[in-house]
Amino acid sequence: MTLDGNTHQFVINFSAGTSSNGVQEIIESHFERKAKNKYRPLKGKAKCVCFIDDLNMPRKDTFGS
Repeated sequence: MTLDGNTHQFVINFSAGTSSNGVQEIIESHFERKAKNKYRPLKGKAKCVCFIDDLNMPRKDTFGS
C-alpha cells in the first residue's frame, strides 16, 4: 500500500504486557493538540494511519503469561 506524502503512519505492536494506558500514550504521542479537544497528526500532516498488530490477544492464563 502506498500512502501520499500528507499521511503520517505508525505501528502499534501488542503483546501480553500491553496495557490500555500504554496504547493511549502511544497513540497520543503521534498527535499534537490544537485546541481543548482537537488533535491533528504530527508534522502538519492531514491524515494519520495506524496499523495495529495482534489486537486479538488471548486472555492471561493461570501463570500470568
